[in-house]
Amino acid sequence: MPGSVAAHIDAMGARALSNLAACMERWRRSWSHDEVAAALDEVLARTGAVRGPDVEMMLARMGASGWDGAGRRAGPVGLRRAARRRCRMSARTELEARARAAFRAVMLSNHTAEKFASEAATRDLRLICEVFDEEVAWREKSKRERLLKRARFPVPKTFEGYDWSRIRMPEGVAREAVESCEFVGRMQNLVLYGGVGNGKTHMAIACGTAACNRGLSVMFSTISDLVVRMQRAEEAGALDRVFREIERADLVILDELGYLPIDRQGARLLFQVVSKCYERRSLIVATNLEFSRWGSVLTDDQMAAAMIDRIIHYGHLVVFEGPTKRMEASPMARRA
Repeated sequence: MPGSVAAHIDAMGARALSNLAACMERWRRSWSHDEVAAALDEVLARTGAVRGPDVEMMLARMGASGWDGAGRRAGPVGLRRAARRRCRMSARTELEARARAAFRAVMLSNHTAEKFASEAATRDLRLICEVFDEEVAWREKSKRERLLKRARFPVPKTFEGYDWSRIRMPEGVAREAVESCEFVGRMQNLVLYGGVGNGKTHMAIACGTAACNRGLSVMFSTISDLVVRMQRAEEAGALDRVFREIERADLVILDELGYLPIDRQGARLLFQVVSKCYERRSLIVATNLEFSRWGSVLTDDQMAAAMIDRIIHYGHLVVFEGPTKRMEASPMARRA
């Protein structure tokens, strides 16, 4: 307790101190909250008195009204100054947190981040945050472009303007979960089933594009192209290279299952692809065949059954209904 406070209490005498509430009312006009609390404790220790409800209420009210920290109760001007100081401190704290996050985003050490954030001037912190924000934005943009190129989509497609009116979604799967690629994070699969020209490939590419925009790796291929590629790689002794590309992907998209027959060797290789995706990454298969007819395309009913079992275990069936959209959009169909 400050010496001036102790001397003041000595000068007041026991009689003057008998009314603590009145004493506190006088003290609060010139002392800080901590000094008032210290004086109160000193008086209680000397007199053996206890804090009454009126004293406790006074302390609580004084604590809520605030002091300026320099021995004076904060009036309207003092409160505004204190508020400005808190605002500056809050802005500084927010800036330091932003700088630490920026350092981590560009993969600098925590030691460097903490040292710079705590010691740098506010102007320097603001500048380095702007520099790092620009760097992170450029890296994210470059990564998205790199992922889109690596996915090898035949044409660019997104969900913008996509027609969902003829699509029957499975129970428990919302349209937003497909557009946001939520199923990829859960390593679930989608089987897109419907007739020719219903928008299955469009949805598959749009899902892949959305995944790339979220920083996920995607591999796209038609079934026939992938089988031919794997057969040639196996003959050249480079099949592991194809499998490594599959294992690097978060989402594998296989389009056009059922359009061309696959021999036994191709079916065996395709089964290995599905097995490598099972419980490790998401798979989208677009097909115009119901499951009961997959064996006729793969020329092996047993292998087809094993493949279907792995796909549907964590999979959802999306059904595309109605006539072909290509025919509806064709100028020939409109003239007819």
